[in-house]
Amino acid sequence: MDDQTRRWIEDDIARLVVEYARLLDFGDRDGWLRLFPADGVLDLGFMRSSGQQELRQFLEGRSPRYTTAHVVSNIWVQVQDEDNATGTNYITAYRHVSPLEHAPRPVPMDPPLLMGYYDDRYTRRDGVWQFAERRLIRWFEREPGPGS
Repeated sequence: MDDQTRRWIEDDIARLVVEYARLLDFGDRDGWLRLFPADGVLDLGFMRSSGQQELRQFLEGRSPRYTTAHVVSNIWVQVQDEDNATGTNYITAYRHVSPLEHAPRPVPMDPPLLMGYYDDRYTRRDGVWQFAERRLIRWFEREPGPGS
């Protein structure tokens, strides 16, 4: 594979990583689900979802009282071939739990909920990069408090 193709793949996957956070934070469930193939896996440590039905159940279980911001950085991609890659990226997650559903913005800023990284496997199917498997490794986590 030539260097230009490798860079294009790395750029496509970096956009995928950012899109995951953006779609989750903006509540675009259908868009977020399209980031995973039919047999995609999400493992957050406290839960593991495999396949579109379980991923949808995970989203439906997210409280409308949550306001979240997932900040991604340090995106590193190792291209295996033109349809497969692995990678890691740091995640700092903020979450505010409001007493109201869909709280008006801005909400009070709480300290980060967690900091860690995602260990990812990517696959390209029908010309589209997706998460074959996404596993969260937590390095730091906020102490549970009222409403967290």
